[in-house]
Amino acid sequence: MAHLRERLNVLVEHPYLPPARREFAESLLTYYNQKKRLTAGRRQWVDRLEVMAIENEANKDKVNDLLPEIDTVLKRIVDHSSWDYGFAESLKEQVEAGRTLSPRQIELFSQIKERNSEQAVAEHTSWVFEYRDNYRSDAMIVAKYYDRTPYWKQHVHRFLNNPEFVPSKNLFNKIVKNKYAQRVLEESKRAPRYEPGASVIVRGGVSSSDYHIYKKLSNGGVVLKVFEEVYTAAKGGKLYLVLPYGCAQPVEVEERRIKKYRRPKKKKKA
Repeated sequence: MAHLRERLNVLVEHPYLPPARREFAESLLTYYNQKKRLTAGRRQWVDRLEVMAIENEANKDKVNDLLPEIDTVLKRIVDHSSWDYGFAESLKEQVEAGRTLSPRQIELFSQIKERNSEQAVAEHTSWVFEYRDNYRSDAMIVAKYYDRTPYWKQHVHRFLNNPEFVPSKNLFNKIVKNKYAQRVLEESKRAPRYEPGASVIVRGGVSSSDYHIYKKLSNGGVVLKVFEEVYTAAKGGKLYLVLPYGCAQPVEVEERRIKKYRRPKKKKKA
């Protein structure tokens, strides 16, 4: 019994086991200390971890040749929260533990290395300046649009909450250059049909889901503000803040839902 505890204690601190495997060994040790035994399935893992540690130590000279290459790639990856960085970091931990990488891991590392070559890093540096000078405002408009949708949630959060965030050029093209985002930008940048102070009234054919909003405009209202943000990728999606006549609270309406309000002409007295 004590022998098993000693073996697990060695595995928990073994330098040639990856961190995840050492944590697993620690969980086995915790279970053993509580139950004074291991189940048959857990007991088999003690042998497996010991074999893994021995094999990793035997391969240490072979795999350690990759360490300088992995370190170089890690230094080139600008975004430490990216998948590339996390995967390369996990490979480094495995190599440091003497563990041989699988053919698939080596293939993926080659792809990461290519994406983060000296040339790629130089191109990204150039892109950072180009993005901040020319495209950040567009990205923010599109991010606010996507913030109301279920799409690109993780990336949208970074756009809106990290002023220093610069997406890769590929990610920028996917989010900002797609046809829906381009419609949003087009609507956002075009001149509004109605300026603040204009009188407008709701158009016919409003959907039942929006009726409670547009009913307030059945007698017309005055435009207070034209928003920069656009929240629908539809023609006429420019957003207005309108104060309905006879109401104390303004409402947000899309341009396609309103038209110019023309006051009825007074009938001439007979």
